[in-house]
Amino acid sequence: SQDVGSGGSSQDVGARAAAPPGGSGGGRRPPSLRQLLLGGLVAPLMAMAYCGLALASLLLWALFALPLGLLTLEGEPRRQVLREGAVVFWIVLFVAGPLLGLPLLALLLYAGGAYRALALAYVAFIALDARPGSGRGRPFLREQEFFQLIREYFPCETVKLCDLDPKRKYVFGYHPHGVLSFGCLGNFCSGRRGFAALFPGIDPRPLTLPVNFRVPFIREVVLGLGLCNSNRKTCDAVLRRGAGSAVVIVVGGAAEAAHTRPGAMELMLRGRKGFVRVAVANGADLVPVMTFGENDVFRIAESPPGSWVHDMQMGMKSLFGVTLPFFYGSGFTNKRFGVLPLRRPIVSVVGRPIPVERFEGSLREGRGAEVVEERQ
Repeated sequence: SQDVGSGGSSQDVGARAAAPPGGSGGGRRPPSLRQLLLGGLVAPLMAMAYCGLALASLLLWALFALPLGLLTLEGEPRRQVLREGAVVFWIVLFVAGPLLGLPLLALLLYAGGAYRALALAYVAFIALDARPGSGRGRPFLREQEFFQLIREYFPCETVKLCDLDPKRKYVFGYHPHGVLSFGCLGNFCSGRRGFAALFPGIDPRPLTLPVNFRVPFIREVVLGLGLCNSNRKTCDAVLRRGAGSAVVIVVGGAAEAAHTRPGAMELMLRGRKGFVRVAVANGADLVPVMTFGENDVFRIAESPPGSWVHDMQMGMKSLFGVTLPFFYGSGFTNKRFGVLPLRRPIVSVVGRPIPVERFEGSLREGRGAEVVEERQ
């Protein structure tokens, strides 16, 4: 471990290449019955309880904190109230989004008449919408004040080690995942006030799970931020757009999220070669990105192997394809427990690009596999 200065503070960071959960590099073990039961029964109940807490926090903010702040506060204290509301709303949007979007769509279908026709048209639009897999949607939400409030809350900051040539294509390898990847949101979806000011001419498209594009209404926010499907076809489509195109891949994915611990970085790197293949197949330079503070914005319940929390996470990952640690932050008045993230600086350091030449042919055997190994 080493002391790493980040945003004026230091943290003890231990980084290592970890094997995927459930194995030690020699293949993943199938989930146990205990893991499946905890992941299938307990995890949804805990998620619903957390959603209820998030919704209650947002309601309390809207009814009390917001009006009192607007009436009695000025300057920085008033803006802090707005920042807290923006962050809580964002958490509600993505933690409780499916519980809100799907029932709302069902209600419109049940209402009949014009509402049903509108809902059916929207369902057809979702089925036919090609934006998640093409990256061609305009990220108009990046310039909105709402996301600037989220950036200011922690605050988020991007540090560049060198300029990036806008005539090249890039694959950003982002570390670590953290709980909700606030650093990726705040530093790569920041528009002219953040990333675009540092790297003009580069259009970064962060990747996220396809399920986020199936949730009604929430998907429009995801698309408005310029996010795309996390699959190979989407990466190729984005990078085929030519000069200045870029994808942002959180290399550790959901497996890394389960290993989030404050003050440490446990990176899931072993066997992760897909992002290198994307770069080699498209002739896109690899850019390493390390974010300090990403793992420190929530308190995390301990989940050693064999504990019920760990088994719940592994069962959830096997059943639903996603998992999160058992996390909590602070409240508006109770600083020991709540949904608000802790205010810790989140600093993304964008490293020097690793030049990559396009390779045509198989990347899983022969010379192609050797090229991938050289660039990893």
